[in-house]
Amino acid sequence: MNYYSIRGSMENYIITNLAESPIFNGVDIIDLKKILSKYNPIIKTFSKGEYIYHQDSVLDKLLIVLDGRLKAQMD
Repeated sequence: MNYYSIRGSMENYIITNLAESPIFNGVDIIDLKKILSKYNPIIKTFSKGEYIYHQDSVLDKLLIVLDGRLKAQMD
């Protein structure tokens, strides 16, 4: 797993993808940047087959998939 700060070269890629996603539909890019600046988002990359969270894990973050797919499974 790799971690990236949203600050830097990936910022435009992330902003563009979020602006085009249904969850942020209609949100102006300037407003979206303001929202993101308040929450200090972190980008994580995962390998195929890697677990993001386990069934009994406590989720205290909003996860947004920017690229790729994920599979939810209950054991």
